[in-house]
Amino acid sequence: MVRWRVRSGKFDGVLAKYSADRTRSWTRQFGTADDDAADAYAEANLYLTVTPDGTQLSGLTGTDVFRTRFTSDGPNTLP
Repeated sequence: MVRWRVRSGKFDGVLAKYSADRTRSWTRQFGTADDDAADAYAEANLYLTVTPDGTQLSGLTGTDVFRTRFTSDGPNTLP
């Protein structure tokens, strides 16, 4: 499991894919104006769990959770 927090306003989660020559292929940032956290687990696909503390999820407030899956191509799909 990889855990990270990146400062952008308050805390956000960032996911990036790099090629073997260290060129960034794509980047996705998750976050609201409040404190957010992201946890990831990788095995063939990467599963990312985001805990936003703002109103990113259809106006929900407080601490919510959503999970998404990334393939090596980058597009995310909800499992």
